[in-house]
Amino acid sequence: MAISLPHAAGVAGLVVASLAAQALGSAAHSARKTWPLEESYVTLPPAEAARFSYLGYNELAADVTWSRMLVYYGTGFLGEGDFRYLGNFIDNIIELDPNFKKVYQWASYSITVNEKHQVSTKKEDIQKSISILEKAMVAFPDEHEFFWLAGVRYFLDLKDEDPKVQRENRERGADLMEQAMSKPGAPKDLANKAA
Repeated sequence: MAISLPHAAGVAGLVVASLAAQALGSAAHSARKTWPLEESYVTLPPAEAARFSYLGYNELAADVTWSRMLVYYGTGFLGEGDFRYLGNFIDNIIELDPNFKKVYQWASYSITVNEKHQVSTKKEDIQKSISILEKAMVAFPDEHEFFWLAGVRYFLDLKDEDPKVQRENRERGADLMEQAMSKPGAPKDLANKAA
């Protein structure tokens, strides 16, 4: 059976189009490799609007946000992300449920750890940890742990080039550690640790 000239031209056209599409696809794929990585965004309401965003189901929303944050944090450790939105998660949870004790405990430490599993000494990370602990001390005024850790952060971790500010930080830290020692249930060895 002989192939007619129009059919042969059609088949040849399809072969040429297929080869051209493959070449174009290969070139596009190579060009895509040079593009920056895709940007990933986390969608959260601003912390100050969080309580109004969930129609009164604030504790439930705090639990869901907590779960999302833990997944986000774990993904950062796997090298598939970063921690740039961690503070937003923490602020949202605290705004939604100021009595969510676990978030204060967890966040005050984790906010100072980066994706490479290293403890950050960046001033803004230490200050963020302190701001979380300041909120925890208001929410849980009898919990020695928050006062102790905030005192350590002020006294040892928060550095400033201005000697006056550095002295004020150390005085604030010493005061908070002293307050921690007098809280109900505080371990008896806190005085030794402070010394």
